[in-house]
Amino acid sequence: MSGLQQTLYICATELRAEWRNRQVITTMALLAGLSVVTFGFAGKAGSTHLAAPALWVSLVLAAAAGIGQTIARHESSSVNIALRLGGAPRWAIFGGRFAAFTLLLSVTAGLCWVMTALLFGAPTTGLARLAALLALGTLGLAALGTTIAATVSGTPSGPARMVPLLLLPLALPLVLLGARGTWGLSTATASEALGLLALADALLLGLGLVVTSRT
Repeated sequence: MSGLQQTLYICATELRAEWRNRQVITTMALLAGLSVVTFGFAGKAGSTHLAAPALWVSLVLAAAAGIGQTIARHESSSVNIALRLGGAPRWAIFGGRFAAFTLLLSVTAGLCWVMTALLFGAPTTGLARLAALLALGTLGLAALGTTIAATVSGTPSGPARMVPLLLLPLALPLVLLGARGTWGLSTATASEALGLLALADALLLGLGLVVTSRT
């Protein structure tokens, strides 16, 4: 089995495991929804200035909770040991888990956007840019979360439980870029944010592959 096939197999395995109990997606959806509603109570209907922070804060909180649940599932099932005994390359493990978590987080990002649009109003311009911002932000958060998970893999459960707290401060630049671009969808600010997010995603993916190969 080639490396690419192993990556796809690991991704499919992760998604099948999630489909059986839906623990990760449920946790992320509930936390994201609660965060958006909290912003809704803090403001009022139609408060468009709250749409960007509500969208991005709910997304990063969902990502932190989701990666924590993912690590807990891996620890309880000893899947990390099984994959390494099976001879899967570490980059393939990283790639498969990154792809699976990206798909789950993308669903959550869509939910965040729908709830934000319902509570604060949907923008009438720049929808393509908003979709691109969400896509790049989701990729960056997934890469960062998967990298942190790979770093703490095999350590005692204490550090693993700290993963959400590690992700939140490290994800702050992604959140700020996403929110800044969302505020300026119809201006050049969105284009600048898109470029910086794309650069950040490339750096995080490269870092994840390097860290994974050395752990």
